[in-house]
Amino acid sequence: DRYIEHIKNIKQNNYKKIAFKKLCQTSVSDSILQSLKAYCSYLNINTLFELKKDYITSTPIKEELKNIARTVLKRDDFEFRLIKFYKQPDIDQELEDISQGDIMEYIVDEAEKAYSGKSYRDIFITAPTGAGKSMIFQLPSIYLAKKYKKLIIIIEPLKGLMNNQWDNLKKVGFNNVAYLNSDIATITEREKIVESIKNGEIDLLYVSPETLLSHSYESLIGDREVGLIIVDEAHIVTTWGVGFRPDYWYLGSYINKLRTRQNKSGQSKKYFDF
Repeated sequence: DRYIEHIKNIKQNNYKKIAFKKLCQTSVSDSILQSLKAYCSYLNINTLFELKKDYITSTPIKEELKNIARTVLKRDDFEFRLIKFYKQPDIDQELEDISQGDIMEYIVDEAEKAYSGKSYRDIFITAPTGAGKSMIFQLPSIYLAKKYKKLIIIIEPLKGLMNNQWDNLKKVGFNNVAYLNSDIATITEREKIVESIKNGEIDLLYVSPETLLSHSYESLIGDREVGLIIVDEAHIVTTWGVGFRPDYWYLGSYINKLRTRQNKSGQSKKYFDF
């Protein structure tokens, strides 16, 4: 399926140069490569080469992200951690170290491609407890929200996690953040938060899937442009089964509607799962 998507992408974007990277040496991969060569020949693409380097973002912004961590989030000694990931999860269990900074750059780069209408990728990240996943999405979120004046929606499953992240950001003086859950007791308080979102006073919005799905996006965010939707702790859906939090299963259609709405305004958007 992914190969077919790539083939469609090549045709739609009229590429003149194609690079490939072989992750394994099998009869299937050899067959796919021969198919790719034939297809490039059919499209009169004369340059097909093997990629020898890893992914390189077009906008190296590690220092800017690090500066956000140190000045905005008050992490004076912040440095990017190395996190172990499966190198080829479809093939074996070999691990490799990947820097938080590389992942953050990748998120920003793909988001900026989406904002400009270019082809981009959604991102799914799994990492062990204590790997700093919150920082991985918080730093790009703050960067993109400030630079492009967009709203970042962070979907959290548990009120404790939501309130804790909100409280930590408030403690360091980052006030452009809000949450919506059942702890917001009064209608007046809830309406005040929604009004702040619509007025552009909120950059990061923490919300439960139930709260998000119980509102139309117009009533919740007005005409704000959404820069990222982050589904945090997404693994609990498959871990706990279909009976847990049914609203998780409807997030896809909600997000697709929001994506369609924003595409009509000439913008493609980016969504991430953590």
